[in-house]
Order: sequence, then structure tokens, then C-alpha cells
Amino acid sequence: MKTFYKINLRLILTLLVSTITPAQVVVLNDNFDTYNVSQQLAYQNPTDWTTWSGTPGSATEDPLISNTYAYNGSNAVVIKQNNDLVRLHRQLTSGICNVDFKTYIPTGKSGYFNSLNKFVIGDPNANQKWAFECYFNTGGAGSLNAAGSTIPFTYTNDAWQPVLLVVDLDLDSAQLWIAGSKISQWQWTKGYNGAGGYPLQFDATDFFGAASTDEMYIDDFIVTYSINNSLPVELTSFSGSVIGSTVKLIWATATEVNNYGFEILRQAQDDNEWIKIGFVNGNGNSNSPKSYGFDDKSVTSGKYSYRLKQIDNDGQYEYSKEIEVDLGLPDRLELTQNYPNPFNPSTVIKYQLSSPEFVTLKVYDAIGNEVVTLVNEQKASGNYEVKFDGSSLASGMYVYQLNAGEFVITKKMILMK
Repeated sequence: MKTFYKINLRLILTLLVSTITPAQVVVLNDNFDTYNVSQQLAYQNPTDWTTWSGTPGSATEDPLISNTYAYNGSNAVVIKQNNDLVRLHRQLTSGICNVDFKTYIPTGKSGYFNSLNKFVIGDPNANQKWAFECYFNTGGAGSLNAAGSTIPFTYTNDAWQPVLLVVDLDLDSAQLWIAGSKISQWQWTKGYNGAGGYPLQFDATDFFGAASTDEMYIDDFIVTYSINNSLPVELTSFSGSVIGSTVKLIWATATEVNNYGFEILRQAQDDNEWIKIGFVNGNGNSNSPKSYGFDDKSVTSGKYSYRLKQIDNDGQYEYSKEIEVDLGLPDRLELTQNYPNPFNPSTVIKYQLSSPEFVTLKVYDAIGNEVVTLVNEQKASGNYEVKFDGSSLASGMYVYQLNAGEFVITKKMILMK
């Protein structure tokens, strides 16, 4: 009997998988076998999983990995009363997202899951927007709350069954399939209660232990994503220029789909490591040109390479071409205004030398008393920056003075606590 069921279950899965189009990308495929049994899931993998309150490791919300039942391999995650496991989908606004998993509910037990149009960790429940609710009640009866309707269904206890949610954001439509049968198809933005006006987006899927009888095992959790008639994030230009001691980066796109944003990466000459120096939000979906910019103020003399890491809402990413910027030696002596100013408690002072000099950089209070010497040594030509920490000082105006050879430059700054 068990063998017969497993063969038919595989047939159902084969039919479901055959509907996946070549354009789909697997965003997450988790069979839970790499985790430690009897330890919490989100605590072990906070990258792919979190909890309702955003606290992986919570003794109440974060569910345990179990080896009591497993569909594939040795482990599954089990959702019991007050567990609240969340998979974030990062505000998808277009394309098709499939959430596919297997569930096992023992006799006398129950389970529950939902998905949300809008979910913000830490916000009151009144601000969250549920797209649907699905109850696996005790005794094999279940119900789906979607678009203001309650649709009954049946399921089998003590057996693994496939669950498939298909959310087509381009058509504002959703379908829920259980054990190969379509339970319902509804308008996504109507929400679970039919109120309508919910955001046309897909933020999260949530497994919640809503009842004392809840004991819902989840295995082979797979999220796939595809774009209908996709307009790629088409980068048309990317360049950099030097303005003083700042590298100014500019780039432009022709079209964008689900563009979450750009990480700005920098690599110094003779250094193999790329470091993230900033992030710029994308424009989501656009079929018109968009322009972006970023100022890198944390560089000194030398050659640098830059590249962009363009990230989609579904977590996929792609790197741009690399560009090189030469921040050559300065042609004059200069002391710039500290930044930030006013400051609390620290600020950065930058200066540049056009030739080698013995340099002193000192800070004085408003009546001329020396507070600290920041620099007192021979320096080669180039760009420099020094951090000044005023944590132990009182609020007020201070003066910083650069002595380099025959030149003296003085500027004022304000510590405001």
C-alpha cells in the first residue's frame, strides 16, 4: 500500500514539474538534510529563512529540524504550536513565482500556512496583508480562505503530499494545488478576505503553528521564479571620473525588470579582493532609461577597479563589466573641510600633498589649547585621511591645522553632542 502510494505521488510530481517553463530559475531548493536534527532551522540558515518577528533562534517561533518523517533524505522541518517560520520573497512585483513543497501530517494532527502580499518584519499584524490562508484540520479535512471565499478540500493523514502555489503577478492570479488537484484559482490582490486593493506583490510565505494540535512536517521546499515577456536589466553605460579626491561613478539602464538595486564593488591595484562600498536602489520595473550615480569618497592615491553587482528581487544577480579609475598624485597642497560637520562624536579630515613633506596635523580648542596631534611624521605625496574622535571632549568649536613644509592651513569644525 505504501509502495503504491509513493509511485502515484511520483507520477503527480512528474506532471507538476513538467509544467515548469525553461525560463524558470530555482531560487531555493531546501530538503533540510544539511541541518542538525533537534536544532532550529532559521538559526542554522538565517539567509533563506527567518521568523515572524525576525528573530532566528527564537525558542518559540523558530521550528526544529526533525528526522521523525522525511519525504526525501533523512530530515524535514516540523511546525508545531506557536512556531512561525517565514520565507521572504523580497517584494516580487511581476513574473510567476511557484512555491512547491511536500507535507506530512500525522493522524490527529493539523497544520496551517499562508502567503502575504505585504509583509514587514516588526510591523503590527494590522499592517500586514494576507493573500490567502490554508488550514489542514484534524481528520483529513482542510479549507482555503482566498478572495473572500472558503473552499473545502480533503487530504490524507500519514502520507506525504505535494503542495503547489502558483502566483502569476502579471495576471494578478494565484492557484493552489494539493496532491495534484487544483483547490482554487483567485485574484491575488483581493486578499484572503476579498477586501481587494491589496498590493500586486508577493512578499512572504509563512508556516504558523496556529493550534495545539499542529504538527506539520515540510520537506523538499522549492521556490522557482520566471518572467513573462521579460525586459532584462540592460546596462547601457558605466563610467568613472575623478573630482578632487572623490571618484564619481555614473551608469544608466535602458530597461529593468524586478531590479532590486546595485551593489558597488571596488578593488585596489595589486589586491585580489573585491569589497562592497555602497548600495543604490533600483527602479523595479521600467522600459525607459534610468540614470544612477555614486560617489566614492574613501579612496587615496592609486589605481582602482570598479564593478556593479545588479541584484533582482528574487535574489539572482549579475556583474557588470569592470572599469578602472586612476586617482593620480595631487598637483597642489590642500586641506579639505572635515566631514561630517557638525559631528558627533567622530569626523574625517582629508588632506593632500603634491610633494613629500614633514607633516603635522593638530586640533586646538576655541581658545588655542592643543587638544591632540593627529599626524607628526614625514609623508610622501598623495591623498590622506585621518579620523578624529571627540568622544571625550565637550561640545563646541575646534580648529584643526595642517603644517607641511612652509605652508600652514587652518579650518574650523563643530562638535555637537
